Amino acid sequence: MSLAHLPDELLLEIFDHVDDLATLSRLSRCNSWLFSVLEPRLYQYSHEHADSIDMKWAMEHNKDYPFRRRLAYNLPWFPDRLSCLYGAADRGSDRVLDFVLESSKKLPWEMNKILEHPLIVASVRGHLATVQVLLHHATAEYHQQRRIGTEAAGAESLRHSLATSFRGALDQEHGAIARELAASVIVDREVFDLVDSRHVPSNSDRLPCIVSAAVRGWADTLELLISKGVDREARAPSGATALYVAALQSELDCVEVLLQAGANPILDAGPGNGTPLGIVATSRETHTELLRTLLTAAKAFDTNFAVRGGLLTIPDGHLLKEHKKLLMEDALEFAVLTPSPLLRAWVLAIAIRHGDLQAVGVLLKSNANTKLQIGRCTAVEHAIENDQIAIVNVLVGHCPEALIQGSNGTTALQFAAIHNKAAICELLLKQYCVDVNCPSLNERQTTALHEAVRMNHPLMVLFLLQSGANIHAKEQGGYTPLHVCAMFSDERMAVLLLEHGADVRAVTDEKLTALQVAQKCGNPTLMRPALLSVLSRKRP
Repeated sequence: MSLAHLPDELLLEIFDHVDDLATLSRLSRCNSWLFSVLEPRLYQYSHEHADSIDMKWAMEHNKDYPFRRRLAYNLPWFPDRLSCLYGAADRGSDRVLDFVLESSKKLPWEMNKILEHPLIVASVRGHLATVQVLLHHATAEYHQQRRIGTEAAGAESLRHSLATSFRGALDQEHGAIARELAASVIVDREVFDLVDSRHVPSNSDRLPCIVSAAVRGWADTLELLISKGVDREARAPSGATALYVAALQSELDCVEVLLQAGANPILDAGPGNGTPLGIVATSRETHTELLRTLLTAAKAFDTNFAVRGGLLTIPDGHLLKEHKKLLMEDALEFAVLTPSPLLRAWVLAIAIRHGDLQAVGVLLKSNANTKLQIGRCTAVEHAIENDQIAIVNVLVGHCPEALIQGSNGTTALQFAAIHNKAAICELLLKQYCVDVNCPSLNERQTTALHEAVRMNHPLMVLFLLQSGANIHAKEQGGYTPLHVCAMFSDERMAVLLLEHGADVRAVTDEKLTALQVAQKCGNPTLMRPALLSVLSRKRP
């Protein structure tokens, strides 16, 4: 039977009747956890007033247990001392551990092939006090060996034990132990490089240690890792950095530590991951302080506003109101400072897109150019496209010529007709009295009615016709709205135009009627047979 199954009192009785030191040795080897089992009693006899190890075992209460005197007198030779260290570390018996180590004044740099180093065991088990005892002895021995110039002999074994201990603390999420190890003066960059190598096993993730610390939200450990020279931009297999992980988990303290160390908040974290700044900006939970912190840090890297501005191009439904406000504040600050008219116009386009009337006013006061095209659209066209009626009013009031000076010579009314913005068309026609038949300022010479027919917007066509649009107006090539309908629309549009007086006999510059245009170059996906039938019934 194993000694592990025997009660304490029976163990004591057996040991009391063992007189042969060799037998005692064999029994001790069978019971590697001896010191842990007997720890309460052993410590009782390790009196703090004893002058020596021998005297510690010769105290008054020792009289009933003569075997302990034998253990004490032979402690430097005690059989399988590594097993005792292992047992004490395994159960967190730091007092026994300290006693054993003090007796020999030496912490073994490496264990035998069966048992792990006690520091590894204590780290995995989560025994903080035991880890502190072991680190204290290891540090003292390391400095002693440095003084005599022999530290290199066991440095590799010690480094491997420290690395395995740190990985064990990470795997088991023992934050206090990981912090204690990282703070130790005998733990350096080489230890952490070993932690991240394949030579140190892991029972959970294989993330770099700095990413693992960020995953667990250990800001103080992160700070220690960085102070030891660990690469702050080390990546997980997915490409995620420590900063990305900290931002993803909304760990503000970790983010601040990494940013202070120079981590890049706009560094892409791999396919599908985005950037730390982006992941916070698009979060469905409000993190204003975290976003403000990242935006402030991003300015050192994003000097041309490309990434920060790009976040504001995300659809409104994907940005919380609070986050959008912070992003716009950052954008306005940039726009006021930038010497580039084009970048200022870009910020204006962003403000328009988000309907931020106050920001638009600030930008107009800072002389933002409303005529510059961003994404092939002027400021007024951006407002029309995003259905921002109030902003259209402000922009037109600021620059009346914007009504006719659009991109590619298109007027504001034509642009609104293309995008089927009836309310804006009504505003332009009634409040600003624009000419419904004003041709575009380009070689096409098209009208708003032509554009509405081309885009197949029947309600817009009806509105323009009721507002006085000329059904017979011709654009480049002599095409009437009915000709345009024959090329791009369907029979319902043809009927609408014919009911409002469209002339089927009108010809283009090439002498083609609408019927002939439909037959020659019609789009077969737009119910061409039905359209041909409608035009044929009205044929002269």
